[in-house]
Amino acid sequence: MPRIFSGDTVRHHLESARVQREEIVATPPSAEHEAPTPDQALEREERRLAFLEALHQLPAHEGDVIVAHDIFEMLIEDVAEQQDAPVSTASRWRSRGIDALIRALRPRRG
Repeated sequence: MPRIFSGDTVRHHLESARVQREEIVATPPSAEHEAPTPDQALEREERRLAFLEALHQLPAHEGDVIVAHDIFEMLIEDVAEQQDAPVSTASRWRSRGIDALIRALRPRRG
């Protein structure tokens, strides 16, 4: 039976994996992939933090399904089993969570 993680544990592992990946793949940029400007790097970091904050605001079951399925690429059937829910329910949680993320991250029109 797969190990079940709490939302905080999954989010911690996601952040840890991101940091580890950055350390492993950090190489000097090549001519075809120039380093971002400071403004671009700041914008990228702001988007990343906004995504993590929006993900954290979701109900735990929605965020857990999104992290497991869309980030860790688990099959939705396995995610449903991990969440002790029918596949249709896990899919519905994912759909609701994605919709909420889109709303939260959509640029505001002034």
